[in-house]
Amino acid sequence: MEYDYDALLESIVLIGRTMLENGAEVSRVEDSIGRMCKSYGAQSVDVFTITSQIIITVKFDGKSYTQTKRVLSYETNFHQLDELNALSRYICKHHPSSKEVEERRTSIMNEPPYPTLYTLMGSVMGAGAFSVFFGGTLRDALCAMLVSLIIVFMQHFLKKKMNYIVFYVFCSLCSGVASILLCKIGLGVNMDKIMIGEVMLLIPGIAMTNSIRDMLLGDTMSGILRLCEALLMAISIALGFGISIILLGGIL
Repeated sequence: MEYDYDALLESIVLIGRTMLENGAEVSRVEDSIGRMCKSYGAQSVDVFTITSQIIITVKFDGKSYTQTKRVLSYETNFHQLDELNALSRYICKHHPSSKEVEERRTSIMNEPPYPTLYTLMGSVMGAGAFSVFFGGTLRDALCAMLVSLIIVFMQHFLKKKMNYIVFYVFCSLCSGVASILLCKIGLGVNMDKIMIGEVMLLIPGIAMTNSIRDMLLGDTMSGILRLCEALLMAISIALGFGISIILLGGIL
């Protein structure tokens, strides 16, 4: 079968980029891209991936092809990541045409995201459970669940419209103010336990985990970049909660 290697390579790199955007670690992305290219008979595959860019040069039939894709945003979606992993295995096994690869990739991309109701339910239960787990009362859990509604609302409507550092400062600031006010009116008991439940919804756990994994696997540059990004997010969250405590007079 004759293949359009330019179109094929572009679709493969787009699959890798989408995997990275949805929470995959760098080593997985590079390995998947390499396997897909080699399944079509590539003589050599050189992939360079960092958190913001993928660069690949592949040699097919003695001719080199190069693609570069920018990674602009991250939105963790493990269902879509699983579908892309399945697609990469399908490509390696069946060697479909570039048109079929693009159709399958587009079909996965066009799948509807997680329903907002699922995100809402998970956030509410998670905030309440973590608040109790760390020593809060049932009233604290109720307050954390109420404040989690604010976090979900802001993530749904504001996250893509703001710089991520500004977003996390603003989101944690609003959450902290709401937590303190709920304690001041007598609904909450332990302000710190309420805030802990909310922090667990914002903390960049996947980014931190992937950064350590990348460094352990030898992708030092990608790991350091991910780690710096995760630390900036954590500092932004702490800054927002700290400002809320300072504005409203300290811990009750």
